[in-house]
Amino acid sequence: MAIENSLYTLKEKLSFEHEYNQRCLQEFESLEKIQHDSNNHFNKTEFENIIEKIRLVFYYLKYNQKKTLFLLVKIIRNIVKFNYRN
Repeated sequence: MAIENSLYTLKEKLSFEHEYNQRCLQEFESLEKIQHDSNNHFNKTEFENIIEKIRLVFYYLKYNQKKTLFLLVKIIRNIVKFNYRN
């Protein structure tokens, strides 16, 4: 009878340990998924920020090129006016 009780207790303990391990595994997988989702979100956000910075760089580059072009046109126009008068 004592052996049967010990066997029953061991079976209960084994069942408990198995269920506990399953829950730990599920929690780990859940945390792993959250981490993966978080990394994807970070990567997406980081990518969007980089794209925005590139857009700003091109905007200012375009602005400066336009400004330089207008300045060159003005200089050439002034040179032509000066040469035409003389």
